Amino acid sequence: EQTFAKGDRDFSPQLTQIKAQNPDAIICSALVEEASGIVNQARQLGIPKTVPIIGGNGFNSPALMKNAGEAAEGVVVGAAWNMSSANPLNLKFVDDYTKKFNRPPDQFAAQAFVGMHIVYQAAKAAGTADNRKAIRDALVKIKDMDTVLGRLSFTEGRDADHPPVVQEVKGGKFIVFAR
Repeated sequence: EQTFAKGDRDFSPQLTQIKAQNPDAIICSALVEEASGIVNQARQLGIPKTVPIIGGNGFNSPALMKNAGEAAEGVVVGAAWNMSSANPLNLKFVDDYTKKFNRPPDQFAAQAFVGMHIVYQAAKAAGTADNRKAIRDALVKIKDMDTVLGRLSFTEGRDADHPPVVQEVKGGKFIVFAR
């Protein structure tokens, strides 16, 4: 187990120690800026692509491939969203976002977009825009709502319930992981 801080740029001390352990895989929790550096430096230090780097949703951004380039090939990412999903809502979201911001969205943009739609639907169902308890209570009634993340429901405990995605970088893009 190795640690680093947000904003770190040199990960070679940690990666050198990891490499010495001859790992089967590297599991990393980081946002995309640090993730890009970790992926790049791991490959530069000679950790082979046969040692997969597995990241969480902080890796789920086109910036990973932009910043890490070829080193990102084979990275596996657990995520809530896949940009290349054929879901019609997703296709429209990606197109609209890209046109407006001149770059493709990342997972956080998709989740924020869905979050606003969820709050809107809950407020509409509650018949109020300012009664927080009524809106909260309306959230658990959301079932199988079509979103860019796929169908979304809430559990009785108000946890989001939607299909997870595991992706792999192939050809400079995220594809749904299949092994």
